[in-house]
Amino acid sequence: MKLADFRGKWVLLEFWGPNCLPCLQRSLPALTKFYEEHANQRDQYEILAVCVVTEEDGPKTMEQLDSVMAPIVEKTWAGKPLPFPVVLDGEGKTFEAYNILSVPCSVLIDPHGHVVKDGDETMMAEQLKK
Repeated sequence: MKLADFRGKWVLLEFWGPNCLPCLQRSLPALTKFYEEHANQRDQYEILAVCVVTEEDGPKTMEQLDSVMAPIVEKTWAGKPLPFPVVLDGEGKTFEAYNILSVPCSVLIDPHGHVVKDGDETMMAEQLKK
């Protein structure tokens, strides 16, 4: 998956970790709600959940991540998996490329591929209203 694949859309990169309670309990559920509430505008935006794994023994494949996330999906998210694409950053390359210091962290990219300073889903929602 390349960011260029989404050119022409607003893209929200949500950096998160499988051991990050604020990510699992607040930011990802909030983005799931956003995704559902703005379903009629899906042609204008995308959310990509970038799972950052920094632990040596953390999941290195999507299958391993699915296994780790299964109890969270069942118990924390009432059996509903994330409705948007999940990308695994097992080496931290994307995390470093965007100079992310901690998770959760949102990076908003405009339809032309430029990072929007201090952008988040609230700002994206405002842009979608226009």
